[in-house]
Amino acid sequence: MSVGGIRDILSLNFFGRKETLIFSGSLRSDMNALVRALGRQAEEQGARVLIVKAGVLLEWLTEKAEARLSDKDEWHPDKAALLIIEDFGVQKLSPPQIDQFSRIISARLDKASTIITSTSLLKQWLLLLEGSEKGKELFQALLRRARQVVIGGKDEETRKKPAPSNASA
Repeated sequence: MSVGGIRDILSLNFFGRKETLIFSGSLRSDMNALVRALGRQAEEQGARVLIVKAGVLLEWLTEKAEARLSDKDEWHPDKAALLIIEDFGVQKLSPPQIDQFSRIISARLDKASTIITSTSLLKQWLLLLEGSEKGKELFQALLRRARQVVIGGKDEETRKKPAPSNASA
């Protein structure tokens, strides 16, 4: 990513344009810490921010699909100026969850900012969303309209190992 692209994100310019950002990286990349910091920055500017783990969102979507919750819930995703979903793709979605997730994200495209973190690249999301037509439509819309940010992180095996100590010296 270019320096200009990084500045654009860190200065929250994407927020003013109501963009959707997909942060992809390894679990060790600290991408969730970065997007939480962006969320805090948006809150300091007066925005209503909702940060939710994808697993919690999926539970909420399941309860909503079973009509145990309404759109009037206090932390409803539609009420947030910035919605941050962490760790998307760790859990497999059921077709009703895909439909609900697709409805939420599609309704926000170009209307409110959303950041989603995932260990999967956006092009791999088709496998996560293929259980429904709405999921496939969302995948295509995200390919066209979302910006992907790939965060690098070193895997445990590639990390530099400490030098051996000279215990015998």
